[in-house]
Amino acid sequence: MKSDVSTVWVSETPSWQGGRQDQVSGLVRWDAEQGPLELDVAGADWRGHCALQLDLHCSRRTGARIELQVFDQAGDQIGAITFVADWLGNNHMQVWLRSFKPAAEDDRWAEVNQVRMTCRDTGLGPTVPG
Repeated sequence: MKSDVSTVWVSETPSWQGGRQDQVSGLVRWDAEQGPLELDVAGADWRGHCALQLDLHCSRRTGARIELQVFDQAGDQIGAITFVADWLGNNHMQVWLRSFKPAAEDDRWAEVNQVRMTCRDTGLGPTVPG
């Protein structure tokens, strides 16, 4: 795990579960309609950071609504936000931690255990970010 200027949390070698890793590019392909995509971050401390960075790619704009959830060590959801797969190509997405609902104190980010993306509403066609 690495932080960029101590404000944005990123994982250097993310180990996403629920997708399939491309052997050439190393990117994880995920069919959003087939189930969640999860990243275990084993007690990461996000206090003092202001954003979560996700490097995403989408081969087509589908309009699918994706819920991004964050869970603590006990498995309780500590924040969630929904975004729409409305881009084509690469998306260097940074999600402000203050945008996660419910709004709460910075201490909730003390022991982040898992990040999960789940398709809430399907789009116009298959949504396969990779």
